[in-house]
Order: sequence, then structure tokens, then C-alpha cells
Amino acid sequence: KLARIARPRYWLALGALLIVAVAGTTLALRSDDRDTIDCDHDGADVAATWNPRVKHEVELAFAKVALPSDRATFAAVAQLLDTRAAEWATRRRAACEAHRRGDESAALLTQRTACFDGQLVGLAALLELFAQPDAEVVTRALQSTRATISLERCSTAAPPQTALGRDSEGMAIRRSLARARALQVVGKPTEARNVAEALVPRAEHDPRLTAQVLSQLGSLLDDLGEAKRAEDVLLQGVSAAERGAEAKDAAAEAAEADLDAGHAAASNNHAEAGDQPTVALSL
Repeated sequence: KLARIARPRYWLALGALLIVAVAGTTLALRSDDRDTIDCDHDGADVAATWNPRVKHEVELAFAKVALPSDRATFAAVAQLLDTRAAEWATRRRAACEAHRRGDESAALLTQRTACFDGQLVGLAALLELFAQPDAEVVTRALQSTRATISLERCSTAAPPQTALGRDSEGMAIRRSLARARALQVVGKPTEARNVAEALVPRAEHDPRLTAQVLSQLGSLLDDLGEAKRAEDVLLQGVSAAERGAEAKDAAAEAAEADLDAGHAAASNNHAEAGDQPTVALSL
């Protein structure tokens, strides 16, 4: 009981440290590219995840479960996903255009883009479960869709920040972590815990990913009534987030120094070139 009472403190601490841990990834970005940035996002990314083929597969899969409400459930889920897919493209384009106009920084655009991309990873994981559902998945489908797709969070003044693993292993971890979250929202916490636990050693190379994995694992353990272990895992996540914050601060300072040195060298080269005498060539 005491662990449950203390739980919000650890969630708040971990959430704050996760923001600090990944914030350093945007510090070295500059806004020099505003005039050349392409904001013509036509929804191709989201269309690759939710499209008529996937919609038909999910409809057939729900029908096989043969619940009295499966048709109504599918119709509601499909309508919600159609709406959110269009909204995803609109909001992502709006974020890009806000940066191009100079209303928002490159760092904020990076945060928003990461948030929108993370929503797609989560949707893909949920749709995998919808393609092979049982009665519980169908029953909770509308609720789990609403819980997974929350685009409003990406358009706030301070969108949630995500530690992105861009290498192949990092992307694989992100997809597996999204699967754990999807299993949690459809009411399968034990399966979700197993997925999250398997990710802990795989994420050890990146403290930011480790913090996210431990955050998810702690949530799942709490759902399963393992309050003491959940508390221990969350504290490990706080420690990992602190290490990630320190590492990103150092990397951001080095990147900023490199950029400044590059600009200084370019300026010097330009000045030296201007001092050279002009040579007239006669042919």
C-alpha cells in the first residue's frame, strides 16, 4: 500500500527526467534551413500504416471472432482511425509550416515530428493485434484505439519528448516497446510485461531507451499488482534517465562547439579569399 501511495512521485520524477534526458538531442539544431524545408506531407507515412487493405483485413479478423457487436465495433474503430489519419497529416504539415514561417524553432519541430512518428509506431503495433484478435481485443478495440492515438499531445506547447533509436536495433526496440504498450491497452498485461522484460538487456547500450523501457515495465508491474517491484524498476528508470541527461548534455555541447568551429572556419576562409588579388586572364 505504501508503495502505491508513493508511486505518483516516482512517475513524476521519471517523466521529468525523461524530458531532460532527450532534450539535448535538439540543442544543436539550427533554423538556417527554413526556406528550403519541405512541408508537403501528403499523408503517405500514415497511409502506409492505415489504408484500405489494412482496414479490410481488420474487418475480416473482427468478424471471425463472431461477437454480436463486432460489426458496430469495427465501424466505430474504422471511422475513428480514418479521422485520426487525416488529422495526423494535417497536424504534421501545420507543425512544419509553423517552423518555416519562423513561428516555432527547429528544436520544437524535431520534438513534434518525433511525437507524430511515435504515434504511427504505436498504431502499427495496435493494428497487428487487431489483425489477430480474440474477444477481449475486439471488446476493447475502440477504447484501446483512443488510448493509443492521441495527436493533441503532439501539438501542445511542450509535446512529449521521445528517445529515438535511429539505428536498426533501436528501431526494433521502439517497435517492441510499442507492442508492449498495445498489449497493455487491450488488456493483456502479462504478455506485455514479458515483452518489456525482454527489452531491458537489449536497451542497455542507450540509457534513454533504457529509461523508457523501465518506465513501461514499471507501469505493467503496477497493473499486475507487483507494487514493490514496480517501485524498484521505476527508480532504476530514474537512474537511467539521469545518465541519459548527462550524456546528452555533453554530446550537445560538443556538437554546438563543432558547429561554431565550422562557421568560424568558413568565415575565415571567406575573408582570406576576399584578400586575394584579382588576376585578369587574357586569351
